Amino acid sequence: MEPAPDSGSTATQATTITTITTTTAATIANTAPANAPARRSHPCGIDNCPFTSATAKGIREHQKNKHLGTECYWLLPDGEFCSHTTASHEELYEHFNQAHLRPARQNGPSHQCPWPGTPGIPIPGGPPVLPEGRCQHIFQNSSSAERHAREHQYKIWRVIDSVVWPLPQQ
Repeated sequence: MEPAPDSGSTATQATTITTITTTTAATIANTAPANAPARRSHPCGIDNCPFTSATAKGIREHQKNKHLGTECYWLLPDGEFCSHTTASHEELYEHFNQAHLRPARQNGPSHQCPWPGTPGIPIPGGPPVLPEGRCQHIFQNSSSAERHAREHQYKIWRVIDSVVWPLPQQ
């Protein structure tokens, strides 16, 4: 039978240092500074989306990029809206990217927002969607241009949807 190492042995000291380091690191990772504001979780709240953000701005950015409604308002070359309708925001997000953003990226300047504009949409009992021309914004990269195009769709959906089902303000 081996004798138990004494508290001065190298193995015991190494184990003690490892335990202290691990415990201290875990405590630091789970503790905010005393003067830091409490972290709040902001839920998305659209279409049963599980996304949460530490900030209200993070939620707004998420919503503008991921929640485009369930009807597509992309203006087609013939002057009609796409009007593709889906059962969920996620499905419209996929449609918007595949049917409109991917072809626009292949056929036009990749860093310019590909939004084709809108002639405006009258909404009975609500504010109209105002007309706007083709978007001229240029971005540093194509993903920013595409995110901006999704924001155009989001804004139209929010105006139209607000007449039927107002969302809580974040």
